[in-house]
Amino acid sequence: MGDLVEVTIRTAELPNATSVPAAAVKRLNRLDGVWQLTDGRAVFRPVRIGITTLDGRSQILDGLVPGNEVVVHSEKELRPDDKVKVVAAIVRANP
Repeated sequence: MGDLVEVTIRTAELPNATSVPAAAVKRLNRLDGVWQLTDGRAVFRPVRIGITTLDGRSQILDGLVPGNEVVVHSEKELRPDDKVKVVAAIVRANP
């Protein structure tokens, strides 16, 4: 014994499922959720997560509807009511 094996189990695909990039899912006060923008400010929306796919998407079972936009990346950890500036792309700072 003492062997360790890592396996990947392929599950059923859910082509019509609502999903977000897994990086968008955060945990705040013991709740899974995503950050959304409302009038330029960060708002945490609790969601119920289903499966996370091998290509890095998390299924949303409850809490969002198709078309909702979420924050995928922020330079610092967000807090409720933080002012947020949306950028088209992440750019590398000059050294």
